Amino acid sequence: MDFQGISMDSFWVFLTVSDLGSIAKASEDLLLDASSVSRRIQALEQEVGTALFVRSSQGVRLTRAGRILYDFAKELHSKISELKGGIKLSNPALSEISIGSYDSIASTKQVDFFAKALKKFKRVQISNDTQALVRAFNDGVLDALIVDQELSTEFEEDYRERELFSEAFCLVYSLKNAQVAAIQTETVSKEDLANLELLLYPDNCPIYKKIRTAYPNPRRLPVIHQIEFASSAVSIVTQSDWVTVLPESLARAQLEKSGSSLGIKRLSAEFNRHISLFSRNEKLEQLILELGLID
Repeated sequence: MDFQGISMDSFWVFLTVSDLGSIAKASEDLLLDASSVSRRIQALEQEVGTALFVRSSQGVRLTRAGRILYDFAKELHSKISELKGGIKLSNPALSEISIGSYDSIASTKQVDFFAKALKKFKRVQISNDTQALVRAFNDGVLDALIVDQELSTEFEEDYRERELFSEAFCLVYSLKNAQVAAIQTETVSKEDLANLELLLYPDNCPIYKKIRTAYPNPRRLPVIHQIEFASSAVSIVTQSDWVTVLPESLARAQLEKSGSSLGIKRLSAEFNRHISLFSRNEKLEQLILELGLID
């Protein structure tokens, strides 16, 4: 078996497809089109001479040969990332930096910074999938993250933290929603929230976790429906008694688009999000801050 024609990028594509169980999800995570992802997987399969995945309408899963290659690729990627990271981080340059964050931050709180980062950094990964961001940071694919502070418990290596800002989460609702209209307080308490029906990002997103943690008794937990995109949630909220929860900056942006059909109301302070820059070392942090990151 000769891997001379296979790049490390192809191994990373293979690992991402394996971890996510879907070519479509991997293409979104990697910012590649699905056909490019499929071609790289096919090239690997031709190299090893056997299928690496079992394909179905539900996605893909590793074959026995795929599991063997997965272990090999994971170890190889880890060693190369460690080697490259040690060399790069000792004297980093802007063109070598890879950073990740949420769409809700890149499109509202840090627009100017990410506009510059897209031009100057090696890689900018914008995703609402927190697990994909954490995995890329742990695997050395990303050098820095701008994410919720609580995600730091999932980091596997040493990191440097710079606190950036805190922000309220807001309930976004139709002005025709009688349940929300009946809430007389300035903010929405967890007792109020328990009586509402929510549309939220999948359960790996920070606000989903905060809401679940706020209710030790699962029977008091609000009814939650999962949805992938904020714009879809807002569209449904406009036409129903369901509500969604968004960071205040994103909620206000959605309010401006919707005209007079929506309202927003802050959740109580216990639900606030706290955003930090996480990086490998002080030099990286300084370079990122000098590019114009707002703290």
